[in-house]
Amino acid sequence: MVVLVDGPGAPESLDSSLPPIDPSESSSPKRLWAVRSEDVVHAEEECEFGRLRPAGRIKHTNLTGGEPAFAGGELIYLNEQVLVVSGDSGRYGPRSAQELHDVSIAFKDSGYAVYSLGYDAEANRPFPLIGVRPRLI
Repeated sequence: MVVLVDGPGAPESLDSSLPPIDPSESSSPKRLWAVRSEDVVHAEEECEFGRLRPAGRIKHTNLTGGEPAFAGGELIYLNEQVLVVSGDSGRYGPRSAQELHDVSIAFKDSGYAVYSLGYDAEANRPFPLIGVRPRLI
């Protein structure tokens, strides 16, 4: 588990959206993230510790020790400046489109360019990291 540090700043220009991402085909591993009271932590979902867990991967509660978190989800680093963020978490997922947008803005304000998968209003939950076009925040 790693505490998220401020990014180096966003690139000058980026496309407004990306093709859907397949985490299994990404050169960067899928990471879980959680906003705790003092920090934001993240870790590879399929890490060595995770392989020892009953599910074969970590869960968001491994990041929080089962304690409360403001929000959680998944992310992929496209490079050191650019993140793709999802709010997909069974326990800590953002409860509204606005909450996911606010978290995405916080990632952006910390020095990253951020693409968000957005929120499925019909299902009342964030879109997962696969099958949806990420949009630039």
